[in-house]
Amino acid sequence: MFSCCCRKRSNPVKTSRILPIATSPPFTLDEIEIIKQNLTNICDFNFYTYTNQTTMILEVYSKLYSAKKPADPPDSKKDLWASILVDAIEIVGIVTEQPEIEILAVVVGGVVEYVTSENDTVKTITGYDLAKDFSSEIDRNQNTYESTQKILSTMYSDPNTYRDQVLSIPGYKTCTLRDLINVDIPNKAAIGFTNAVAVQARAFRANITVEEMAKLQNWDIYFVNDVICSQEGHVYHPATPGIIGGVQRSRLFNSDNVGNGVRVVANDEIRTNHPEYVHAQGFGTSNSDLVKSYVDANNSFINQFPAALIYPWTVTNISVYSCRWYIMEGLNKIPDDSINTPVANGDFMKWLFIDDGFGNIVNGDGIMYRYDFVMSGVMTNGQFIPGSNMFPAAETMQFTSSDDKYRYPGKSTNKKVKIYVEDILKRE
Repeated sequence: MFSCCCRKRSNPVKTSRILPIATSPPFTLDEIEIIKQNLTNICDFNFYTYTNQTTMILEVYSKLYSAKKPADPPDSKKDLWASILVDAIEIVGIVTEQPEIEILAVVVGGVVEYVTSENDTVKTITGYDLAKDFSSEIDRNQNTYESTQKILSTMYSDPNTYRDQVLSIPGYKTCTLRDLINVDIPNKAAIGFTNAVAVQARAFRANITVEEMAKLQNWDIYFVNDVICSQEGHVYHPATPGIIGGVQRSRLFNSDNVGNGVRVVANDEIRTNHPEYVHAQGFGTSNSDLVKSYVDANNSFINQFPAALIYPWTVTNISVYSCRWYIMEGLNKIPDDSINTPVANGDFMKWLFIDDGFGNIVNGDGIMYRYDFVMSGVMTNGQFIPGSNMFPAAETMQFTSSDDKYRYPGKSTNKKVKIYVEDILKRE
């Protein structure tokens, strides 16, 4: 295990760091060989992640912009790019729970932090000024990779000179080259290396998607009136006065209301003015296990109509309470009382979401959990979605959407981890 210290991630004032004066004992020849082998494997990791990132950038922009996407995705700028990249590298160290992968992450992330700082020494070594703007995100990705690789190569060529250079992921861990003496960084043929690359790619892809979706504001969430009246099928913002009180629905939690063959949920209201949409319905599957029956019905419904989002929902000893929303797409916000319901593309929703909101993984390679989609800032209306259901004080809550098993199925308990990794790491 390598020594480390934690620092709160903030927005520290960047200072010009110069080569430190080495005061620790020089490396022995044997130690230098160990460090060089580890740096070789770290350089391989840097190359593989760079290659994946290029692919991910193009994939994400293809999904978000479709035919209107820019030929070259615009530059994310220095600070945002460093955050997107380093946060993804940090996740690798957190989820693998292996000391050698952890230090791999800290070395690469620390070098990225180093090369993106305002630093004349770095510019001299790399030939790049990463503080300036580049023509595209593809260019920034390439230039960051080459700068990182040059610093790693310089350290490889002269480990003793750089032995006290601090490498840090702010708020996570700090190390120096000396920490490479007592670990064995896996090489590119090892499963640990392959897993680390896959986790980093998934986290990076999620980071750039969330940032870009928040910037675009092309998606938002609405309530569609399902009360049989003249306004059935009309769209409203979640915060509309007088409407939000009618959003929550309830039914008794018994076999007659959520049992086998009972229609528990449907999208009738959204088809009132748009019968061309798929008629999605979720039916109960059991009279003996009503929890499973309720979850199965909603899982089936979400799979049929993935632009629907049911949150929050709560089951008590008496009833089940839920709110049902729909994700719409378009650059213009939908005015209240409209009958226009431009439901988000189902295939895009399946690409985007990891889970169904009821404890089931529907796409392990998805971008984000449904709960995080509501809370991430991707949608303006997300802030108005209630955090919990209202129910009589005499009733006792049995289970709810805010339970981690339903909100984050398969997720690490670490709050920084926003992706699913169990399929990559093959954990039970």
